[in-house]
Amino acid sequence: MLIYGRNPVFEAVKTGKAERIFIRKGAVVYDKTFNLPVSVLSKGDFDAKFPKEAQGLGGETADIAPIDFDINKIKSGGVVILDRIQDPQNYGAILRSAVCFGVQSVITPRYNRAPITPAVVKASAGAVFYLDIFEITNLRQACAALKIAGYTILAASSDGSISLRGYLPPPKIAAIIGSEGRGVRQSLSEEADGALKIDIQEGKIDSLNAAQAAAIVFFALFG
Repeated sequence: MLIYGRNPVFEAVKTGKAERIFIRKGAVVYDKTFNLPVSVLSKGDFDAKFPKEAQGLGGETADIAPIDFDINKIKSGGVVILDRIQDPQNYGAILRSAVCFGVQSVITPRYNRAPITPAVVKASAGAVFYLDIFEITNLRQACAALKIAGYTILAASSDGSISLRGYLPPPKIAAIIGSEGRGVRQSLSEEADGALKIDIQEGKIDSLNAAQAAAIVFFALFG
């Protein structure tokens, strides 16, 4: 996979995931030392290979794909369940927030979700390299396994009965973030132990996008 942007490439290098570096000739990072094969490309060749958001720096890594869900591989700390997140920018931003607040495990559906693309890696600022991302055909099965393992499962919902303001989360918690515009599916909500809502000032904008809501929920539950 070709990734791009300073933060994603630097994080790939730090985590040992980068295999090759590409630098646009004359870019600010030109004098930085990488203990990896480095190709310095002309502006034309670089721009043909990477989008304009690349900031003069690109990299090559192995393709990134979720692994099969296994409850025994879930690491300590909070767990995030993503229900049908389709937008690459939201997906990446959610992963970035998850890492910022200490999450190590993310569970996604096998189908009906955005793949992990270079755009997702860029939007995550390289956070994707610090996460275990699992996939499972039926998220309800993952919820069942998490409950047996002692997790409390809470779904983020604008109609939630539990106010996030002042909420004291239990030690082991999994948060479900729903898709853009549609929220958490009813069938999946039924597996949750409760529904959290973010208190928004009335009379003005009455909603947040998935990434914004996720950042607030993660801060309150895991921060």
